[in-house]
Amino acid sequence: MGQPCVLIVIYNTTERLLLKQMVQMEGYAVHTFETGLEALRVVAANEGTYTLGLIGAVLPDIDPHILCSQMLELVRGQTTARHNRSVSHAPLLVLMGTSAFAPSPAVLVETGCEEFIQKPVNRLALNLLLARSVNVKTTTPATLLQSALPKLDGFHLLYAEDSLPNQKIVKRMLEKAGAKCTLVDDGKAAMETALNNPTMFDCILMVGLSVEFIRVLICVLAAVLLLLARDKQCVSSVFIYVIYQT
Repeated sequence: MGQPCVLIVIYNTTERLLLKQMVQMEGYAVHTFETGLEALRVVAANEGTYTLGLIGAVLPDIDPHILCSQMLELVRGQTTARHNRSVSHAPLLVLMGTSAFAPSPAVLVETGCEEFIQKPVNRLALNLLLARSVNVKTTTPATLLQSALPKLDGFHLLYAEDSLPNQKIVKRMLEKAGAKCTLVDDGKAAMETALNNPTMFDCILMVGLSVEFIRVLICVLAAVLLLLARDKQCVSSVFIYVIYQT
C-alpha cells in the first residue's frame, strides 16, 4: 500500500487550504475539492485511493449527508465488483462544521459517517482521525467539546452577505440560539430593509462592505432613529457590526 491519501471536501477556500496544510504536515497525501459532486467523480475514478474523507457540513451543490451515503455505496460497490465479496474497506468519513450543523447520532449512522467534529479542528483531533483511518487502534474520540451557545431569545438580527453557504451557517447558528435572523445579499438591500422598519432589528451584521457605504448607512439610520425618538415612537438601540474578510 502506498502513501495514505486524505480526501477533503470543503467549500470555504481558506478552511480547505488550512486543513490541507495540517494533513500534509502529518505526512499524508491530500486531494481537495470545493464541491461534493466533483469529489464523487474523482472517487469513482480512483478506486481504493482514500483512507479518510473530511466533509464540510455545508456544500453548495449537494447535501453532505447524501454525499457521504453515495460515496460509501460507490466504494463498497467497487470493492465488491473487484473481489467478488460483500466485505469492503471504505474510507473513514467524518463530517466537519459548526455546532449549529451537528447531526444526531442516528443521522450519522444512517449516512455511514463515523462522527461529527466541530471546527476549528486542532492537531490532536486530526491526528486521532488520521490514526484511525490507517487502522491504528485508538479509543480516544476526536470530537471536540462544544461550548454552550449564548441565549439570544427575543433578538432580531439583520445579516448582509453575498455568500449563500455562509448565510445558511449564520442563520442556523442564530436561530439555534433563539434569535430571529433576516438575510439580505448586499449593502443596498441591507439599507432598504433597515430603513423600511428601523425599530425592527436589534443588531445589523454586514460582511465585506466598503467603509464609505457603512458610514452612509449608519448616518441615515441614526437620523431616522432620532426622528422617531422626537416623535416619541418606540425606539431601541441598534448595534451595527462590520466583518472584514482578509
